[in-house]
Amino acid sequence: MFRNFLITIIRNFNRSKWFSIVNILGLSTGLAAVFIIFLYIYHETGYDRMYAKGNRIYRQVLVGKENNYPIQPGVFLQYQRNELKGVEAVTMLMKRQLTIKAKEKVMGSQDFIVADSLLFSFFDWKSLNGNAAEALRRPGTVILTQSAAKKYFGNTNPVGQVMLFENSYKATVSAIIEDIPQQSFVHFLGILSLDYSRATNASELREWSNSSFNFFCLVNPGYSLLEIKTGIFNCWKKNSPYGAKAKTNPFRLQLLRDIHLHSETNRWEIEPQGSITTVRILGITAILILLLACINFVNLSTARNAKRFREIGLRKVVGSQRYHIILQFLLETAFYILISLIFALLFTELFLPWFSGLAGADLRLGTLLLPEVFSVVLIVLLLLIGLAGSYPAFVLSAPKPAVVLKKQGESFAINSRVSIGLREVLVIVQFFVSVALITGAIIVQKQLNFFSESRLGIESHQKVVIKNPWDDFMTQRFDALTAGLKKMPEVKAITGSHNVPGQFENNYGVFFIKGTDPKNQSIQAALISVENNFFEVMNSSILRGEGFPKTMSKAELDSFPACVVNESLATQLNAMGTGDVIGRSLSGFYDPLPSRKIIGVVNDIHFRSLHDKVMPAAFIVSKSVYPNFNLNILVDIDSRNMPGTMKKIESEWQNITKDWPFESYFLDQRYASQYVSEQNLSVIIRAFTAIALIISSLGLLALVMFVSQSKRKELGIRKVLGAGDNSLIRLMSWRFVRLVLIADVMAIPIILWLCSHWLSGFAYHVEIGWFIPIAVIFFSMIFTFAAILWQTWRAVTANPVDVLKAE
Repeated sequence: MFRNFLITIIRNFNRSKWFSIVNILGLSTGLAAVFIIFLYIYHETGYDRMYAKGNRIYRQVLVGKENNYPIQPGVFLQYQRNELKGVEAVTMLMKRQLTIKAKEKVMGSQDFIVADSLLFSFFDWKSLNGNAAEALRRPGTVILTQSAAKKYFGNTNPVGQVMLFENSYKATVSAIIEDIPQQSFVHFLGILSLDYSRATNASELREWSNSSFNFFCLVNPGYSLLEIKTGIFNCWKKNSPYGAKAKTNPFRLQLLRDIHLHSETNRWEIEPQGSITTVRILGITAILILLLACINFVNLSTARNAKRFREIGLRKVVGSQRYHIILQFLLETAFYILISLIFALLFTELFLPWFSGLAGADLRLGTLLLPEVFSVVLIVLLLLIGLAGSYPAFVLSAPKPAVVLKKQGESFAINSRVSIGLREVLVIVQFFVSVALITGAIIVQKQLNFFSESRLGIESHQKVVIKNPWDDFMTQRFDALTAGLKKMPEVKAITGSHNVPGQFENNYGVFFIKGTDPKNQSIQAALISVENNFFEVMNSSILRGEGFPKTMSKAELDSFPACVVNESLATQLNAMGTGDVIGRSLSGFYDPLPSRKIIGVVNDIHFRSLHDKVMPAAFIVSKSVYPNFNLNILVDIDSRNMPGTMKKIESEWQNITKDWPFESYFLDQRYASQYVSEQNLSVIIRAFTAIALIISSLGLLALVMFVSQSKRKELGIRKVLGAGDNSLIRLMSWRFVRLVLIADVMAIPIILWLCSHWLSGFAYHVEIGWFIPIAVIFFSMIFTFAAILWQTWRAVTANPVDVLKAE
């Protein structure tokens, strides 16, 4: 019996090759898209699940009004360890990019973490050489990962070797651990003990105002998270000078495995994390594409099999039972799905590297063979066979032999209002999904264009930022490099700043107009130290008042008791009833100059991405108080040979210092890097939108062919009675265009609401307006008409004599 089934399947395949190939390609393309998205979601949801105590490890997060902050002052650790109940242990770590010297190698921006001695009580990274847990208890030690040891010391044994960090701190390699898994919330090359902070920046461990560390607690079984959070809050109120006035608990506990996907509202993350929003968007996209592929398969299968009623009638006459015919169609469906699965795996293997590059994840096709994954794939395929095969199997096996043999079987299926109506509903569903994806892709791209076109308060084009390391010679190095670069004709101007646009500010104060109530009329704002020509070099505009003097000597500027505020700070101060801020004395600066005269208001400069509002900021040039260092040297370049110019700048740097590597980047590229995840999401959505559109078009084409076949007699009679070709084309086209119009009307309001919710995550975003939905409707109408025109023309221009004779 199964042999006969197989022969019949192959014969039907050969009889309608074009239909079969289109059907297989549509389903295999959809399955490939689903496999790729599934592999990505499986990867993203698998972070930090390798630790034995992972279900008891929680990170402490401070909840703010708009954003959350996973960093706390290091001084808080000792109080938590002494007073916090319900936890087995508390540890902390921070990540730093450091310049290192190992043997004769000098490398900049190397990722290291600084952690306390209990780190390995939480994270069970395997030691390959030495005792890693013991090493963190000793000062002057460093632990390297296996790849870092190879990178720095080659094939020699690194244990016992001395490394120099930031040209000031020596540490001995005491242990080697395995490389950190890719699916980890933090990645690094090595671990330094807290002795590094004590030696290089003791305020990280002593000052409540210096928040640098991620805190983790290992919760004891039987204790609720509410008890732990309350304990942290009470400890903070008791010991922190900032906690005494707190009325509500700002702490929450974040499960370790939730860090990667549930940190979108966090600022000052230890490193860029994933996005649960992206996972959900792609997950929904995968489900919709699978639905489209299944609908398309049903439409094409039933359209192809509509001519097989006489075969079915003859089978019934010679003794076949209905369940035999149902089994025949289910096996035929399974055959096509199996062939589609093979092609889907080939397509997945072909396009997976491209998707992996966009997603920044090492995705492998072999993951589908893991037992827990393979079982899901198998269930999906069985459901697909059942759903896609059941409709043609049960509908096409329904007519009685007598009806079929009287040549009414085909009419029974084709002219069934239920049959045609169901196909129309399926086409509406297909284009509902396609229109939604098209609209979403356009809005995402429009937001990306908004990022690139927005006025950032500065001119970032051809601005190079050079890292000026923090040491005793940084001021001399800045002056020497400035003098050398001014001799280069390609260099238009040079300035410096403590913070640079494109990165978070890292110094804050609570400011108020002198003479007002600091309790009720104060504002938290960033404090940024710049060179006196910073605004001119960056093409920022002084809106009111004046900028910093250009004729004062460097000694006079270093103690200049004045400041410039940005528009946001000026607006908020004005809103408090202070009046015009120009000429007023602003208090809240660090000693010994706690107050400064406001001499100007500069336009808002976006130091952060457009995800966040511009932070109120006060700018100073004084170098007598912190922050008083030009950690960044900004060079405005006018050159057509940028690589050659950069080599000249690097050569000038090396002439000034041999101790520090030359590290630089372009400011506009740094800004663009803040939106990489959105850019990649846009590319991915556009690709899957194209797939959905292709599948929907195949479904529409199947319906056109199906209806054209059912309307042959009607069209022939209309032509005999005098109907013209154009009127018949309009009649046939409207039948399908209206389906797409219905899909438009249903899809666009929903996707606009979803996109508005997505855009709300940006402090600055585009307005959707009405142009996009109107353009999408117009495009869908034109696309539909173009897709059905050829098949409709064939049906309309057929000779009515041939049609009516056949009927």
